[in-house]
Amino acid sequence: MLDRLERRGHITRGIRPGDRRAVLIELTSSGRLAATTIRQASPTWSTARSATCPPMLSPPCALPRKP
Repeated sequence: MLDRLERRGHITRGIRPGDRRAVLIELTSSGRLAATTIRQASPTWSTARSATCPPMLSPPCALPRKP
């Protein structure tokens, strides 16, 4: 999924200084626009989804690399 978002210009990936196991994911301006559009189109889904995501994953997100 991240590959597709990156190809479409919605996210950028970077490295986390001091932790090569993590990847920083940051929304681009087009990614923020798409996220806003999705939230407005489906407020029930985005509210439920936001409740399950830990607050520490707000942009930029640090995700572990695949082994």
